Amino acid sequence: MILYLDSSALVKIYVREQGTAEVLRAVAQAQYVGTAQISRVEVPAALMKLSRLRALEPETAQEYLKIFLEQWPDFASLALTNEVTERAIRLILHYPLRGFDAVHLATALAWQDLLGRPVTFATFDKQLWRAAAKTNLLPFPADLAGT
Repeated sequence: MILYLDSSALVKIYVREQGTAEVLRAVAQAQYVGTAQISRVEVPAALMKLSRLRALEPETAQEYLKIFLEQWPDFASLALTNEVTERAIRLILHYPLRGFDAVHLATALAWQDLLGRPVTFATFDKQLWRAAAKTNLLPFPADLAGT
């Protein structure tokens, strides 16, 4: 399996919450795991937000951030190119997506085109999941639509 993680899925590797076990299993089974370069900013932002909201202790958030940054080279870091940007704009015209959600979807589609193999798209954002399901990506988790 080739697995693309948006930031909502990627953060579950570090923060134990609903969906963490599913993501860890998928990562363990994947031949390749990739994400957009913007995730290098989005994941730290999510961790610090959890700390500010007191959902994570500040020390725990800092430790998760350290681990994430150490593991960053293990992910296929996919660039934001002009092609991806243009594709993201087209996706926004067809689906109710926020800007960076469209970037994640466009990045995964470009990766799939480049590899010529199916890409599993992991997200825990319902609108993004629904949009991914309407493309030729394989949405993950399979049961998110019903939640």
